[in-house]
Amino acid sequence: MALKIGFLTERLLLGYGVDLVVHEYACFLTKRGYDVSVFCQRLDSSVPRPYNVIDLSAEKEVAMTSSASRNTVVLADYFNRSDNDVWVVNTSPFYDVMPLLRSPVVAIEYGTPPARFFGLEIGRNLDASVSYRFKNVFPKLRAQDKILCISRSIQNWLPERLRGLSEVVYLGCDHYQRATPEQARKFREDLELEADSVLVLWVGRVQAKNDEQPYKGFSEFLELAARARSQQPTLRFVVVGRGGDDEAKLLRSRGIECCLNLPASRMGAAFAGSDIFVSTSHWEGLNLPLLEAQYQGTPVMAYKLGPHTEVVCDNETGILVDSAEDLLKKLLLLANDRNLRQRLASHARAFAAGFSWEKSAVELEAALRAAAHSDKDSKTNQPAIDLRGRGTFSFLLRDTYNRHGFLFFLKRAALSLRVRLRRFLRFGSSF
Repeated sequence: MALKIGFLTERLLLGYGVDLVVHEYACFLTKRGYDVSVFCQRLDSSVPRPYNVIDLSAEKEVAMTSSASRNTVVLADYFNRSDNDVWVVNTSPFYDVMPLLRSPVVAIEYGTPPARFFGLEIGRNLDASVSYRFKNVFPKLRAQDKILCISRSIQNWLPERLRGLSEVVYLGCDHYQRATPEQARKFREDLELEADSVLVLWVGRVQAKNDEQPYKGFSEFLELAARARSQQPTLRFVVVGRGGDDEAKLLRSRGIECCLNLPASRMGAAFAGSDIFVSTSHWEGLNLPLLEAQYQGTPVMAYKLGPHTEVVCDNETGILVDSAEDLLKKLLLLANDRNLRQRLASHARAFAAGFSWEKSAVELEAALRAAAHSDKDSKTNQPAIDLRGRGTFSFLLRDTYNRHGFLFFLKRAALSLRVRLRRFLRFGSSF
């Protein structure tokens, strides 16, 4: 009988990297004959999917509260009543549930942007989430559980004691079909470029206000485009990604072409029709667009940081730089050197071909089968944290303390005891 595999992810929407990963893996495993279900809290129901999708926001049994500890227990109880053989956990809050799950768990670690890129409150919450995962979740993994990191950079980011529990599984980049020369040419024609124009592409979610991904460097890209065009008028810049009318208006006011909300069928042409792809990101777990561009035969530019040295061969498939000034300088150099662009492009496609979804999904499949097989050999499906008996009450107190500290713990404990005392006095039930 085929394994029943459950994916846990916060959302399943277009335009987000993790959501794309879950979709690609779920599609592959479904084609291989596995019974795949994706559990999420937000989704785009208009997108047809070959696997089962469970919208947790519509499930009365998993109504969320203001208590993260209570939510963890509720989610664990719900998932443990399903008959999935193995879980694939992709995001919070589901990481926190892992020690309470009976079936084996494979966690995919994408990394978390550093707090310094965000405001005080958001940054503090991100740091707290990572700290909790590293101290209270991953150390409790059983022998049959596993952590899969999407890059060597993310694996090295893990505390040293956890790296031995992890493996690196690179993601695929061939989800957009390779564009034909005619499709690439049509993309350029639609932009009405001059014959000598050098087209520079930036890809990402565009937000004119309240940028939720400031580490992507969108404002820096706007400055780069303005400075580069002032020195090299033949340069043209285009942005492809998710955005609305405000974002389109902002880009056009800066003299930047915008192709927002392109369908997936045209993304390959956008990459292939561009002469250079530039990333201004200062943090990434992997940076899929760098690979997507190279897969279409387009040379890339990015900062020499994080996983970029893993997904770009410096001076072979693209150029990695150390600073914003260096990025501007090298961009102008590349724009003026057609032979260099062609040399980089000639190596880019072959390099990116090594990052296929089939290869990545086969490695995930092996991890899932090993986890399920190990669980059967152990003849036990007990979670790392057992909530039987009075275990739930004990867990809630301990987990609240771990998350929020002593003062908050005292307030929660007092409130819980008050509720239980009232129940005892009213019904004569035991604690």
